[in-house]
Amino acid sequence: MKGVLTYRQSSYPQLVPDNCGLFRISPVAWFATSTPRCKHSTLQTLHTAHGPLWSGCSAARTTGTYNIEEEEQKNADIASPARLRLQRGARKERKPLVKPEVLAPAGGWPQVKAACENGADAVYFGTPDFNARARASNFEASELPELMAYLHARGVKGYVALNVLIFDEELEALEQRIREIAAAGVDALIVQDLGAVELIRRVAPGLPIHGSTQMSITSAQGAQFAAGLGVERIVVGRELSIKEIAKVREQSTTEVEAFVHGALCVSYSGQCFSSEAWGGRSANRGQCAQACRLPYGLIVDGMLKDLQDISYLLSPQDLMAVSHVPELINSGVGCFKIEGRLKGPEYVALTTQVYRRAVDAAWAALTDGDDGSSSSRRSTPATTTSSSVPDDGSLAAAKASVALTQQEQWDLEQVFARGQDADFNGLTPGFLEGPMHQRLVRGRAPKHRGVYAGTVVRILQHSQQQHNNQQQQQQWQ
Repeated sequence: MKGVLTYRQSSYPQLVPDNCGLFRISPVAWFATSTPRCKHSTLQTLHTAHGPLWSGCSAARTTGTYNIEEEEQKNADIASPARLRLQRGARKERKPLVKPEVLAPAGGWPQVKAACENGADAVYFGTPDFNARARASNFEASELPELMAYLHARGVKGYVALNVLIFDEELEALEQRIREIAAAGVDALIVQDLGAVELIRRVAPGLPIHGSTQMSITSAQGAQFAAGLGVERIVVGRELSIKEIAKVREQSTTEVEAFVHGALCVSYSGQCFSSEAWGGRSANRGQCAQACRLPYGLIVDGMLKDLQDISYLLSPQDLMAVSHVPELINSGVGCFKIEGRLKGPEYVALTTQVYRRAVDAAWAALTDGDDGSSSSRRSTPATTTSSSVPDDGSLAAAKASVALTQQEQWDLEQVFARGQDADFNGLTPGFLEGPMHQRLVRGRAPKHRGVYAGTVVRILQHSQQQHNNQQQQQQWQ
C-alpha cells in the first residue's frame, strides 16, 4: 500500500474490495483523507462506485480532504461507456481477430540483429537504469537514435523497458531519460510504476505506454483502470489461463500482450520479495538474485522429508506456448512476447523464428489464408485484423499448422530448457491451461540442461582402460 487512507463518515459507509484490489465505495456523503508515507512515486487512487475518486503522485500529493460526490462528477470522463458495460457485464459484439505482433527480447546488439533477421515485428530492450534486467548489456541513451534507425529501416518497432519502481529522488533523472527516449523515436515504453505513467503523460504525451506484466494486471477491471491512466496496452500476468486472458480482452478496451516463451516466476510477476528480503537485491529494481532457483529442504511436522533428488522446490520449468498460438490468437491477444533479455543471440534467433512461423501459419488457417499481407510480417504499423470467427475446423487446422517438428523441439530444448527427466523436458504451457502445479515445478534441476539423452544405469570400472587396450590390439593386428 502506497499511503495510509483514513475515513470519517457522515452517513452509512460501504467499503468493499473490488476485483482490481482497490476499494469501491458507495456514493454516500463521505470524506477521505490521505497521508502518503511511501518513498515510491506511484499513483494513489481510490475508487468509488462510478470511477476513481482521485489520483496523484505521492511526490506531489499533500494531505487533503475530498468530497466524494463532487470528485465523482469531476472524474466522470474516466467512467467511460466501456467501463460501465464492464461493470454491468454487458457485451454485444465480438472484437475482430488481430494478427499478433512477435516481440523479441534484446540485451544487446547481437540479439537485436538476431531478432530482426528472424522475423520479429518488434524488439524490447532497456537502458542501464530503470529496467528490470540490470545485468543485461542494455543500451546507453546515446545509442538509442542509432538503434531505432536500424530497427525502423527494417520495419521493426522498438520498445524501451522502464519497468521498475521509481523513488522520489529519481524523478528528475527519469524525466531526463524519458525526454531522451522520446527524442530517439522509440515506439513505446514498458512501464511498471504508476507515477512514471503520469510523468510520461506529462513529459511525452505522444509516446505510447505499455503496462508491464509487473503491474500484475489479471482482470478486465485492472486493464480498464490502466487505460484510464493512458496505458494503451497491458501485458497480462503470466499466471492467467487462456480463458482468463480472453475475458480480459473481451471486457476491456486495451490491447493485450501475453508472454509465450521463457522463464516463469514462482511468485506473481513483480511481487516476489525474497531477493530483497534475503540479500537487499530487489526484483522490482532489476536485481533479482533468483532465490527460487536455489535448493531447499521440506520440513513436514517438524521432520525433514526425504525427497531424494528433488531439491529445487520453488523453481518452475519454462513457458513454451507454440501449440497454444491458435487459441491465443482467438482469445484476442495482440502481441506475443518472448522472455529472455539475459539470453544469447542464438536463443533470440531460434525462438523468434519458431513463433514467427507459428503466428503466420495459425493466422492463415484461422482466416482462410487471407492474412492481409504479402510479407511474413504485418503489413502496416497498425494491426492486421479479420472479422471472421474461427470454427472448430479452422481451429483444428491452425493447431495442426503450428505443430513442431522433432528437430524444432530438440532445437528449443538445446538452446535453453530446464530439463527435469524423461517425462519433463523443461518446457511447459505454464498457466495457459490453468493451474497445474505438480507439472510446473518438478524440482530436479534449476537451470539449462539441454536435450534428454537417457539415464545412466551403470558405470563400468576401468572401462576407459579397457577401451584403450582394445584400440591398441586393433592397431597391432
